[in-house]
Amino acid sequence: MDQGKQFVKAIYDKKPEAWEQLYMRYYDSLCHYALKILKDAEQATDMVQETLIRLWEKPVLFDNESLLGLYLYRAVNNNCLQYIRNKNREDKRLQEWLFFTDTEEDAYASLNGMVMEEVYRKLNELIATMPPKRKEVILLSMKQMSNEEIADAMQITVHAVKKHKKEAYAYLRDELGGNLTLLFVLWTNPCHKSLVDRCL
Repeated sequence: MDQGKQFVKAIYDKKPEAWEQLYMRYYDSLCHYALKILKDAEQATDMVQETLIRLWEKPVLFDNESLLGLYLYRAVNNNCLQYIRNKNREDKRLQEWLFFTDTEEDAYASLNGMVMEEVYRKLNELIATMPPKRKEVILLSMKQMSNEEIADAMQITVHAVKKHKKEAYAYLRDELGGNLTLLFVLWTNPCHKSLVDRCL
């Protein structure tokens, strides 16, 4: 049994170490996702906790971790929408985040938001495992700083900056695989500076 299947099986079996890993891997990203829907940090946290409690009380055995992740984002999404309905929140916000929509375009937009959150989560996780210098170089690079600016800020040579970036890119390419193209679209877009702040 591969590691992904072992992990979801351990979640299903309610093994404490697996649930600790679940929180480490998904909790922050799920809270960030819920916060974008509800615009209320405390309520977003409640929605995520409710989702995880429900999974604990009524465990589901998934075929792989990707399906587990998709389930968590969909469950948080649905919990948030139900909360908005119950509280008579703005209809516009409800329509913007409705997962089960009437049009394919809207459904794609909602799913795309969850995919991006998953890329954020994975990137954050991978950057955290890098050596300190390489991590600092890559985060400064994500802030749109040039090699020369990074070298000056870190008091290292431009050659060293390029070496750290090359090694970081190779590592991310190996780990992210098919998500790499999306990653670099996000990376080069100044609108996603918040991602860097979340990785710091």
